[in-house]
Amino acid sequence: MNHEGGGRHVCFFNRSYWPDLSATGQLLTELAEDLVRLHGWDVTVVTGYPLRSDARLPGSEWRHGVHIVRGAGSTLDPSRFTGRAANYVTYFASAVIKRPSSRDRASGGPTSWWR
Repeated sequence: MNHEGGGRHVCFFNRSYWPDLSATGQLLTELAEDLVRLHGWDVTVVTGYPLRSDARLPGSEWRHGVHIVRGAGSTLDPSRFTGRAANYVTYFASAVIKRPSSRDRASGGPTSWWR
């Protein structure tokens, strides 16, 4: 294991993440888990709920060393523009509320770069 980057914190914001099957969600899942596994980083992902799943997922969980925080955005059918637009708008509004703050640094959590 290479832990050159140990002690680094990163927070990703993306509408989709595991177990969502979208390409961006799959790529971000691989990246986040590799940053933890290969470099020892602390990684948080602020995401939405999967669009095509009835699975009941918690609002916050850990998977393969990644802290996943899910916002309460809509999960409307993304094949229609109105559904896709509503999903993004509600995700972004929810992500702003759920985002980690600079106060999290004291507790060992990720740091938000805009505060």
